[in-house]
Amino acid sequence: CDEASVDAGVLQELLSKLINAREDAAAWQDEHDRILAEGQNLYTAYSAKCERLKLVQRSLETAQAELAGAREEHAAEVSALKADKSGAEAAAAEAAEQRGVLACTGGFGAEGLGAEGLGEKLEAAAISNELLRAEVARQAA
Repeated sequence: CDEASVDAGVLQELLSKLINAREDAAAWQDEHDRILAEGQNLYTAYSAKCERLKLVQRSLETAQAELAGAREEHAAEVSALKADKSGAEAAAAEAAEQRGVLACTGGFGAEGLGAEGLGEKLEAAAISNELLRAEVARQAA
C-alpha cells in the first residue's frame, strides 16, 4: 500500500506539474500572439507612414522645381526690365543732349547770341549733360 500511495503522490505531483506547464504554455502563447499582433500593427503603421513620407517628398520636389522655374522667370523678367530701363535712360539722355545742342544752335532771335553767348550756352549744355549722365548712372546702379 505504501508503494501505491507513493506512486499516487508522484503521479499527482507530475499531473500538477503538467497542468502548470500547460497553463504556462498557454500564457506564453497568449503573450506571443499579443506581441505578434503588436508587431504587425507597428509594421502596418510604419508602412503607412513611409508611403505618406514618399508622397510628401514627391510634393516637396515638385514644389522645389516649380519654385526654381518661378525664380528663373523672375530673374529673366528683372533682366529684361533692367535692359528696358537702361535703354530708356540712354534714349532719354541722348534726347536731352540733343535738345541741349539744338537749343544752343537754334535761332535766338534777330540779334543772335554772339561768340560769348554761344560759348556760355555750350558750357551750360555740357554741364547739364554731365549731370544727366551722372543721374542715369546713379539710377541704373
